[in-house]
Amino acid sequence: MVLVWVFGVPLALFALLRSKRREIETRNTRKGPDSLATLSHFFRPYGRKQWYLAVVDIVRRLALTSMLLPFTSAYQLLTALAIASLHLIYHQEHGGHWHGSSDYMALACDWLIVASIGGLLFTSAAVALATDNPAEDAGLISWGLIAWNMYILGLAIYLVVTDGRGGTKE
Repeated sequence: MVLVWVFGVPLALFALLRSKRREIETRNTRKGPDSLATLSHFFRPYGRKQWYLAVVDIVRRLALTSMLLPFTSAYQLLTALAIASLHLIYHQEHGGHWHGSSDYMALACDWLIVASIGGLLFTSAAVALATDNPAEDAGLISWGLIAWNMYILGLAIYLVVTDGRGGTKE
């Protein structure tokens, strides 16, 4: 059953979106024509030619959750860091969202994921190395991540406000 979920769902979604790619790529709005109404929630955030990013996002989410289960905890963190970093680099280079402001938001969230995994790695190393005060180290990491979440919240508010003035909304 796990194999069906991990491999079957992304493959089925890719086949479904690929079969409608001409309509998706020629749409004039984020949602596209009424014939795509049932699929629009998959490709709506992405640009016309980047319809496949919905599949990339699902694979990333599955890779950071159920695909890590066979590994030991140390390898889970290292593998998660590699996956998150590769997705961050790909996203940074290709973007792909309908609005550029969504690319900024997605990059901020990608960096948060990488920072969170890095914080877990650092905390695990501090406990394993028996540093002077691992609880203090974990507290500093926690406050850093809370500050980053506040930045993302502020960025979201800023992007909504500025997009409402000059951007295109539907």
